[in-house]
Amino acid sequence: MDSNYLYYRLTRLLEREIKLHGRFLAVIKEQRELLTKFRVAPMEALDSRREHLAADIDQAHKERLGLLAQVEEARGKKLTEFVQEYFPAKEKIVLMPLIDELKEVVAETRVQSIEYQSITNFALNMVHGSISLLWQATQNVTRSYGRGGKLHESYSPTRSRHERVLKQA
Repeated sequence: MDSNYLYYRLTRLLEREIKLHGRFLAVIKEQRELLTKFRVAPMEALDSRREHLAADIDQAHKERLGLLAQVEEARGKKLTEFVQEYFPAKEKIVLMPLIDELKEVVAETRVQSIEYQSITNFALNMVHGSISLLWQATQNVTRSYGRGGKLHESYSPTRSRHERVLKQA
C-alpha cells in the first residue's frame, strides 16, 4: 500500500473519530443536564442522536482497523507503535498528536458515559421508589406472625380515600 495514501487515510480517519467522539460527549452532557432537571421530552431525540453517533464511532473505528489490517507492518502492533516505526518524522508530527487526542477523547467518553449511566440509574431508582410508595399507599397491609416468629405481610387493595369520606353528617 502506498505510504502517502495510508498517511492521508489514517489522518482523515483519526480526525473523523475525534470529531464523532466530541459530538458524542456533547450529546451526553446535554442529556445529563436534561435528566437532572427531569425534562423527559427532548431526551428521546437525544437518545436517537447518541445511538447514531455510537454507530458512527464504531464504523469509523472498524474502518481504521480495516485500513491498518491491509498493512503487513501494522499487524499485532498498537497504533502508536506502528506510526512510530512506519512513518517518517514529518508525518509522525501530524499523526502522533491526533493519536494522543483520540486517546484522551476516548477516555473522556468512557468516563462521561459511566457517569451518565449512573445518573440515569439513580433517576430511575427515584422514580421506581416514588411509584412503589404510591402503590403501597393504596394497599392495606395485614401483618401476622407465623411459626418461628416470622413476620408475614399481605397486601390487599383498598378503596379510594374519597369513597371512605362521609359526604353527609
